Amino acid sequence: MPRRNRSTRQADRLPAAFDQPAETTPPLPSRRDPDAAQHLENLRVALHQAKPEVYARLERPTGGPPRLRVTSPARADASEDVYHRAGAAACDTGHFSWDWGQVIGSVDDLHQAAASVLRVLELRGRTS
Repeated sequence: MPRRNRSTRQADRLPAAFDQPAETTPPLPSRRDPDAAQHLENLRVALHQAKPEVYARLERPTGGPPRLRVTSPARADASEDVYHRAGAAACDTGHFSWDWGQVIGSVDDLHQAAASVLRVLELRGRTS
């Protein structure tokens, strides 16, 4: 039996995807909700109407879902990220949630969701 050199053995262990050029690998499926940024923008407007001194910025990171970065007026280091989560059914518009997954409120009730965000930021501003 002929001896294999070290490079041949490593090549035998590599997955097949490494053998193909990058152009032929299929792209990952997109799991983005096209309305997520619009729902977050609506929440940003509701937050500004409720308390104009709150700073809220819509961020769209590359490769990630859009998020609303909300900063407390009392303390600049007291900020939280808010995300939009799509509903299970097509007719369900979804809800807003914190970055740790807790539901803030429904997309259909912007004023309640804005009040919940402001309440958490107020508590965070006191304890941070």
